[in-house]
Amino acid sequence: MKAAYYNKFGELDNIEKGELDTPEPGEGEVLVRIKAAGVNPVDAFATQGMLKDAIPSEFPAIPGWDVAGVVEKRGHSARRFNEGDEVYAYARRPVIQHGTFAEYISIPESYLSKRPQKVSMEEAGGIHSEYTPRGWMKTEKELLIFEQHLYLRQPGYGTSYITGKYQVEEAMAEYARKQEAEGVPFQMQDFFDRLNQIGNIPISMGKWELSGMKPSFAQEK
Repeated sequence: MKAAYYNKFGELDNIEKGELDTPEPGEGEVLVRIKAAGVNPVDAFATQGMLKDAIPSEFPAIPGWDVAGVVEKRGHSARRFNEGDEVYAYARRPVIQHGTFAEYISIPESYLSKRPQKVSMEEAGGIHSEYTPRGWMKTEKELLIFEQHLYLRQPGYGTSYITGKYQVEEAMAEYARKQEAEGVPFQMQDFFDRLNQIGNIPISMGKWELSGMKPSFAQEK
Protein backbone atom coordinates (compact mmCIF):
# COMPACT_ATOMS: atom_id res chain seq x y z
CA MET A 1 0.00 0.00 0.00
CA LYS A 2 1.04 3.63 -0.43
CA ALA A 3 1.88 5.38 2.84
CA ALA A 4 3.66 8.34 4.39
CA TYR A 5 6.12 7.21 7.06
CA TYR A 6 9.34 8.04 8.87
CA ASN A 7 12.27 5.85 9.92
CA LYS A 8 13.68 8.14 12.61
CA PHE A 9 12.58 11.09 14.70
CA GLY A 10 13.25 14.51 13.29
CA GLU A 11 11.73 17.38 11.36
CA LEU A 12 8.74 16.87 9.11
CA ASP A 13 10.94 16.61 6.02
CA ASN A 14 11.99 13.19 7.40
CA ILE A 15 8.62 11.86 6.29
CA GLU A 16 8.88 9.71 3.18
CA LYS A 17 6.28 8.46 0.70
CA GLY A 18 6.48 4.92 -0.52
CA GLU A 19 5.18 1.36 -0.42
CA LEU A 20 4.66 -0.62 2.78
CA ASP A 21 2.97 -3.96 3.39
CA THR A 22 -0.80 -3.82 3.68
CA PRO A 23 -1.65 -4.90 7.24
CA GLU A 24 -3.74 -7.99 7.93
CA PRO A 25 -6.56 -7.61 10.46
CA GLY A 26 -5.94 -9.60 13.63
CA GLU A 27 -8.49 -11.08 15.99
CA GLY A 28 -11.21 -8.52 16.71
CA GLU A 29 -9.80 -6.14 14.10
CA VAL A 30 -10.98 -4.86 10.74
CA LEU A 31 -9.03 -3.60 7.76
CA VAL A 32 -10.20 -0.11 6.79
CA ARG A 33 -9.58 1.40 3.35
CA ILE A 34 -8.87 5.01 4.26
CA LYS A 35 -10.89 7.73 2.54
CA ALA A 36 -9.89 10.70 4.72
CA ALA A 37 -7.39 11.35 7.50
CA GLY A 38 -7.29 14.39 9.76
CA VAL A 39 -4.03 16.26 10.29
CA ASN A 40 -3.54 16.94 14.00
CA PRO A 41 -0.71 18.98 15.61
CA VAL A 42 0.09 15.93 17.75
CA ASP A 43 1.15 14.12 14.55
CA ALA A 44 4.03 16.58 14.20
CA PHE A 45 4.95 16.12 17.88
CA ALA A 46 5.08 12.34 17.40
CA THR A 47 7.19 12.64 14.25
CA GLN A 48 9.67 14.91 16.03
CA GLY A 49 10.01 12.47 18.93
CA MET A 50 8.35 14.74 21.48
CA LEU A 51 6.11 11.89 22.68
CA LYS A 52 8.74 9.14 22.77
CA ASP A 53 8.95 9.08 26.58
CA ALA A 54 5.18 8.69 26.87
CA ILE A 55 4.25 6.55 23.85
CA PRO A 56 6.72 4.11 22.27
CA SER A 57 7.26 4.07 18.51
CA GLU A 58 8.33 1.36 16.08
CA PHE A 59 9.83 2.20 12.69
CA PRO A 60 8.82 2.60 9.98
CA ALA A 61 6.10 4.63 11.70
CA ILE A 62 3.05 5.96 9.88
CA PRO A 63 1.72 9.13 11.52
CA GLY A 64 -1.95 10.01 11.93
CA TRP A 65 -4.66 9.16 14.46
CA ASP A 66 -7.86 10.51 12.85
CA VAL A 67 -9.51 8.52 10.09
CA ALA A 68 -12.63 7.80 8.08
CA GLY A 69 -13.01 5.03 5.54
CA VAL A 70 -14.66 1.80 4.47
CA VAL A 71 -14.38 -1.63 6.08
CA GLU A 72 -12.50 -3.79 3.59
CA LYS A 73 -11.98 -7.02 5.54
CA ARG A 74 -12.85 -8.50 8.93
CA GLY A 75 -10.49 -10.43 11.19
CA HIS A 76 -11.46 -13.42 13.29
CA SER A 77 -14.38 -12.68 15.69
CA ALA A 78 -14.87 -9.13 14.33
CA ARG A 79 -18.62 -8.90 13.86
CA ARG A 80 -19.71 -5.33 14.63
CA PHE A 81 -19.28 -4.15 11.05
CA ASN A 82 -19.78 -5.62 7.61
CA GLU A 83 -17.49 -5.22 4.66
CA GLY A 84 -18.46 -2.01 2.89
CA ASP A 85 -19.59 -0.19 6.05
CA GLU A 86 -18.45 3.43 6.24
CA VAL A 87 -16.76 4.17 9.55
CA TYR A 88 -14.62 6.70 11.40
CA ALA A 89 -12.31 6.49 14.40
CA TYR A 90 -9.77 8.02 16.69
CA ALA A 91 -7.06 5.48 15.86
CA ARG A 92 -4.42 6.12 18.50
CA ARG A 93 -2.75 2.84 19.48
CA PRO A 94 -0.46 1.94 22.42
CA VAL A 95 2.51 2.04 20.01
CA ILE A 96 2.97 4.65 17.29
CA GLN A 97 3.49 2.64 14.12
CA HIS A 98 0.35 1.95 12.10
CA GLY A 99 -1.19 5.38 11.58
CA THR A 100 -3.75 6.84 9.22
CA PHE A 101 -1.58 8.52 6.57
CA ALA A 102 -1.82 5.45 4.35
CA GLU A 103 -4.21 3.59 2.08
CA TYR A 104 -5.18 1.07 4.77
CA ILE A 105 -5.17 0.61 8.52
CA SER A 106 -5.97 -2.45 10.61
CA ILE A 107 -7.67 -1.43 13.84
CA PRO A 108 -9.74 -3.02 16.63
CA GLU A 109 -13.39 -2.76 15.69
CA SER A 110 -14.12 -1.36 19.16
CA TYR A 111 -12.39 1.88 18.08
CA LEU A 112 -14.83 2.43 15.22
CA SER A 113 -18.20 4.08 14.82
CA LYS A 114 -20.42 4.19 11.76
CA ARG A 115 -20.12 7.40 9.80
CA PRO A 116 -23.28 9.56 10.16
CA GLN A 117 -24.74 9.96 6.69
CA LYS A 118 -25.00 13.73 7.00
CA VAL A 119 -21.27 13.94 7.74
CA SER A 120 -18.92 13.63 4.76
CA MET A 121 -15.86 11.39 4.80
CA GLU A 122 -13.64 14.46 4.98
CA GLU A 123 -15.58 15.84 7.96
CA ALA A 124 -15.59 12.46 9.70
CA GLY A 125 -11.85 12.06 9.16
CA GLY A 126 -11.18 15.42 10.80
CA ILE A 127 -13.77 15.53 13.57
CA HIS A 128 -11.33 14.31 16.21
CA SER A 129 -8.58 16.78 15.37
CA GLU A 130 -11.16 19.59 15.22
CA TYR A 131 -12.83 18.81 18.52
CA THR A 132 -10.16 17.04 20.61
CA PRO A 133 -8.83 18.75 22.57
CA ARG A 134 -9.57 22.10 20.95
CA GLY A 135 -13.19 23.23 20.84
CA TRP A 136 -14.31 20.71 23.42
CA MET A 137 -16.91 23.08 24.87
CA LYS A 138 -19.00 22.97 21.68
CA THR A 139 -22.41 21.36 22.12
CA GLU A 140 -23.13 19.81 18.70
CA LYS A 141 -24.97 16.51 18.98
CA GLU A 142 -22.41 14.78 16.76
CA LEU A 143 -19.62 15.83 19.13
CA LEU A 144 -21.54 14.50 22.13
CA ILE A 145 -22.11 11.17 20.37
CA PHE A 146 -18.44 10.95 19.43
CA GLU A 147 -17.29 11.69 22.97
CA GLN A 148 -19.61 9.10 24.45
CA HIS A 149 -18.35 6.47 21.99
CA LEU A 150 -14.75 7.41 22.78
CA TYR A 151 -15.18 7.28 26.55
CA LEU A 152 -17.21 4.06 26.48
CA ARG A 153 -14.54 2.36 24.37
CA GLN A 154 -11.73 3.65 26.59
CA PRO A 155 -13.32 4.00 30.05
CA GLY A 156 -10.34 5.67 31.72
CA TYR A 157 -9.86 8.24 28.97
CA GLY A 158 -12.25 10.95 30.18
CA THR A 159 -12.18 10.37 33.92
CA SER A 160 -8.38 10.42 33.97
CA TYR A 161 -8.39 13.97 32.59
CA ILE A 162 -10.74 15.23 35.29
CA THR A 163 -9.06 13.31 38.11
CA GLY A 164 -5.58 14.38 37.01
CA LYS A 165 -6.62 18.02 36.67
CA TYR A 166 -8.06 18.01 40.19
CA GLN A 167 -4.97 16.37 41.67
CA VAL A 168 -2.57 18.79 39.98
CA GLU A 169 -4.64 21.78 41.16
CA GLU A 170 -4.67 20.37 44.71
CA ALA A 171 -0.88 19.86 44.62
CA MET A 172 -0.45 23.42 43.34
CA ALA A 173 -2.58 24.84 46.16
CA GLU A 174 -0.64 22.92 48.83
CA TYR A 175 2.68 24.01 47.33
CA ALA A 176 1.51 27.64 47.25
CA ARG A 177 0.48 27.48 50.92
CA LYS A 178 3.86 26.01 51.84
CA GLN A 179 5.75 28.70 49.91
CA GLU A 180 3.72 31.52 51.43
CA ALA A 181 4.17 30.11 54.95
CA GLU A 182 7.92 30.27 54.35
CA GLY A 183 7.67 33.84 53.04
CA VAL A 184 8.45 32.83 49.47
CA PRO A 185 6.17 34.24 46.73
CA PHE A 186 4.37 31.53 44.76
CA GLN A 187 5.34 31.35 41.07
CA MET A 188 3.51 29.09 38.63
CA GLN A 189 6.63 28.44 36.56
CA ASP A 190 8.54 27.35 39.66
CA PHE A 191 5.76 24.90 40.58
CA PHE A 192 5.73 23.21 37.18
CA ASP A 193 9.53 23.15 36.97
CA ARG A 194 9.62 21.34 40.32
CA LEU A 195 6.79 19.01 39.30
CA ASN A 196 8.51 18.06 36.04
CA GLN A 197 11.81 17.45 37.83
CA ILE A 198 10.14 14.89 40.09
CA GLY A 199 9.46 12.72 37.07
CA ASN A 200 6.74 10.29 36.06
CA ILE A 201 5.40 9.21 39.44
CA PRO A 202 1.82 9.29 40.81
CA ILE A 203 0.76 12.88 41.43
CA SER A 204 -0.09 12.04 45.04
CA MET A 205 3.58 11.19 45.57
CA GLY A 206 4.64 14.35 43.77
CA LYS A 207 2.35 16.40 46.00
CA TRP A 208 3.99 14.78 49.04
CA GLU A 209 7.44 15.78 47.83
CA LEU A 210 6.38 19.31 46.89
CA SER A 211 4.38 20.12 50.03
CA GLY A 212 5.73 17.72 52.64
CA MET A 213 2.18 16.55 53.35
CA LYS A 214 1.77 12.78 53.46
CA PRO A 215 -1.08 11.43 51.32
CA SER A 216 -3.87 9.69 53.21
CA PHE A 217 -2.71 6.22 52.21
CA ALA A 218 0.69 6.86 53.81
CA GLN A 219 -0.67 8.09 57.14
CA GLU A 220 0.19 5.91 60.14
CA LYS A 221 -2.81 4.21 61.72
